[in-house]
Amino acid sequence: MKILIKNRLKNHKHFDIEIEDILQSDKILFSIFSRYGDGIISFKVIKEFIDKYPKKKYIILTSKQQLPYAKKIINQNDIKFLHVNKRNPINLYRTVNFLKKEKINLGFNPWGHGDDSEFFISYCKKFSFYKKFDNSSKTANLYDRVRKYLHLPIINNKILNIPILNNINKIIIAPISSDITKNINEQSLNILIKHLKKEFIQSSIIVALPREHKNMKIDVEKFIFAKNAINSTNFLDILLQSDLFVGVDSGPLHLALALNIDSIGVFGPTSPFTILDNNQTIKIYRDTKLRNTFCFVKNCTNPICIHDLFKNNMFNHDYCLDDTITLEEKECPVK
Repeated sequence: MKILIKNRLKNHKHFDIEIEDILQSDKILFSIFSRYGDGIISFKVIKEFIDKYPKKKYIILTSKQQLPYAKKIINQNDIKFLHVNKRNPINLYRTVNFLKKEKINLGFNPWGHGDDSEFFISYCKKFSFYKKFDNSSKTANLYDRVRKYLHLPIINNKILNIPILNNINKIIIAPISSDITKNINEQSLNILIKHLKKEFIQSSIIVALPREHKNMKIDVEKFIFAKNAINSTNFLDILLQSDLFVGVDSGPLHLALALNIDSIGVFGPTSPFTILDNNQTIKIYRDTKLRNTFCFVKNCTNPICIHDLFKNNMFNHDYCLDDTITLEEKECPVK
């Protein structure tokens, strides 16, 4: 597979796609093989693209794990959704053969930085590699970076930091990201569960955890993530039945917001104005010392900016949003 991809990409170079190319096209491929959260961001902005250009034929190619999320967020029956198992030669051959026969005008791979997503869009007549297009600063909004790539307008609405309603019966918590600096540890998670039980007395709580964190000691129900379509569908079902989502900066938070689930975002080093979409409503909890700061201290192994939130009742914190962001890459801003 790796040899096939590299040989293909050596002979097929990136194009600069313009608005005129989009207007003149009739068939467009989106290849999404990125991290969980980046994939959700991509699907949400792709939906905006399809709504703007509804008369074209669209193909969405992604992994089995992401496919249920793509279908739910984009939510249109006349779109061709495909998944590919890159380790299965027969499945790969069939996918490539399909792409060749389709004669697709344009190919995009939003948030794709790997050769695999570039490989699939290289079967289009014109294609734009996201990693060659995206030269934004680290503090640039994640959703707007995709909008610029797809030539969509930027909406300059502010994020709404709203209170959470009282009629909450089912709560789902996703405390873990792939980045340890964003994670809620076991001790803080138990404090959070205690706070939620006190705040929403009649509510039931489920904690969604990656497999490597499944042994966390908590006294509520667990949902364990796995990388397959059935697991993703099951998580969607649980999420859609919930009244409140609570999570760190990770894929499940982006998914909850894309599905308009009332949400609490627990933020550590990353700035809400960089991470969240401009038109989303959410209740934000973050250390007030981090106001205006996006912390990029790479050697951080103990995110005290998150853990300190739980020393007192986190529901007493009031984080003031500000769209002026300072990047900190050397020292912990809260010490």
